[in-house]
Amino acid sequence: MGDSDTDNEEKCDECQYMINCYKEGIYIITKGVEERIWCQSCFDDMWKDAAADGWTGDDIEEMLKRERKREKRKALNNK
Repeated sequence: MGDSDTDNEEKCDECQYMINCYKEGIYIITKGVEERIWCQSCFDDMWKDAAADGWTGDDIEEMLKRERKREKRKALNNK
């Protein structure tokens, strides 16, 4: 491994931002054999649409789990 910061970087497949993997969140989503790498901003903006389109990944599954919990609490509070 070299001394260059570029050794620690991946490019966001959506916005082309160079993500420093040691300093920033990197999001990997998959659909079948396809894989995409997203930066934090793109993930925050597009994860719901990606999930609805069949993309998955640990972070998407975690966000869906949180949404289900919120919906459950909301339904209980409305009773």
